[in-house]
Amino acid sequence: MEDDGEGKIIPKLAKSWEIAPDDKTYTFHLRKGVKFSGGTDFNADAVIFNMNRWINDSRHRTLMSRG
Repeated sequence: MEDDGEGKIIPKLAKSWEIAPDDKTYTFHLRKGVKFSGGTDFNADAVIFNMNRWINDSRHRTLMSRG
C-alpha cells in the first residue's frame, strides 16, 4: 500500500482489503504471482510477518489505528 499524499491509501501488493466493523479483522486480497527480488513468493505468510513487525514497533502503532 502507498499513501497518495492526501491521506488516501493506494493498493499495491494488496489489490483490495476490508476492515471488519470491530476494527480488529482485516481481510487482504493479495496479488498473485508476485515474488520478492530474492525469488521468494509474496504471500499471506510474508504479509503476516511484516504486519507483526510493524505492530510490534512502537514507532508505527499510530499508523495502524483507524482513529
